[in-house]
Amino acid sequence: MVKIYKKRNFFWVSIEGTDCVGKTFFSKKLSEYFQKKGTICLMNDEFSNSGIGNFIRNTVEKENFFQIDKKVSNPFAETLVLASDFIFQFEGKRVMKKDGKKLLIISDRGPHSFFTYQYLRIKDIYGIDIAKKSLKWMENIFFPIGFPDIIILLKSDIGEIRNRIIKRNGFVDKKSIDFIKKVQDEFSLIIKRNEKEKLLVLNNSKKYFDKKFLKAVNLIEELAL
Repeated sequence: MVKIYKKRNFFWVSIEGTDCVGKTFFSKKLSEYFQKKGTICLMNDEFSNSGIGNFIRNTVEKENFFQIDKKVSNPFAETLVLASDFIFQFEGKRVMKKDGKKLLIISDRGPHSFFTYQYLRIKDIYGIDIAKKSLKWMENIFFPIGFPDIIILLKSDIGEIRNRIIKRNGFVDKKSIDFIKKVQDEFSLIIKRNEKEKLLVLNNSKKYFDKKFLKAVNLIEELAL
């Protein structure tokens, strides 16, 4: 992938991973850390959480687009809906800074979550050949805003993810767990397509959270600040 902005007034860190892997918590902790240090840092919300995203979600039966057991029958249309919401948010963050100071943008999910989930849904309905061609189409949709400078891919043991889902929803079924396994496998394959971006893969567990968090902080400080 080629970034369209040769000189950007922002540095973009995307936090990627499956449902219930700890992305939102990790993103907020990073944002709080850098804000306390005086860095101009903004969070980009998860897809479908912006003003336009809320409107879209209400229009299509209040869907949570990244829910683990979502049943989709129109993945091409959904791809455009999600892209519109994310780009709407991102453009708003990018144009907020016009004083020459670099902005740190941390996104709770980014293009690679978008590519991974939509690729799997398209493949499930239309087959692998069309799904592979659709990846290039999806990448082109994001081309005008560019791509993350750092991708932090969070992974967790499937047992820990299962426990988090049960804590959040009260239950979990085998279909949901199987889908999460499939998504985790696909993340690795899709990210390999984007070798120009800096990738940090972290096993996000409570036991070693501080150590993993510090690793992410050090990489951002090294490359962005």
